[in-house]
Amino acid sequence: MMLMGLPFTALVQEPFAKLGHLIGYWDDAFASPVIATVLTALSFLLLLLISTLEWSLIWAACGIDALFGDRTISPPPFGYVAIKVAGAIAGVAALTSASLFAIKPLNDPVWRWIDTAGLVPTILMLTLGAALMLGYNRKTKVAQSCGEQIYGSRGKATAYQLGTLMLLLFAGWAFVHFQPSRTR
Repeated sequence: MMLMGLPFTALVQEPFAKLGHLIGYWDDAFASPVIATVLTALSFLLLLLISTLEWSLIWAACGIDALFGDRTISPPPFGYVAIKVAGAIAGVAALTSASLFAIKPLNDPVWRWIDTAGLVPTILMLTLGAALMLGYNRKTKVAQSCGEQIYGSRGKATAYQLGTLMLLLFAGWAFVHFQPSRTR
């Protein structure tokens, strides 16, 4: 979670300070060490919230399954879900960090070298592309296997996970759509 917050800390410090000055109160002591701690704490809370939501949705699917007399779902412990979510967040953080690092002017020689026509840059890009595709393929296979182990079958895993997503999207739409109009 610290690694997730690191690339964003430098990006967020200045806008936070400007926002604080615009509001009328800002202590420059909050500029560096405190903002890093706050971002780390917020990312940990995000991990906890997403893990709890996913774990409770698995238990809800278990309850629905038991209601219909099937009871093939075996919910994993919370730690399993937290590690899975942390891995997903770390993957996004690694890609974001790599993207932010890649656009730095320091890397211009590397990009110029890759842009040149030649065998080595082409092999490097093909190898990188193959590694990304292989990693995505393995991630998909592991997700299918985990879904089958948790929900009992791939069909049930797909149905519960898509149903949950559709229910959350509908709830968000309904929340926005049915807001009482505010007149001023």
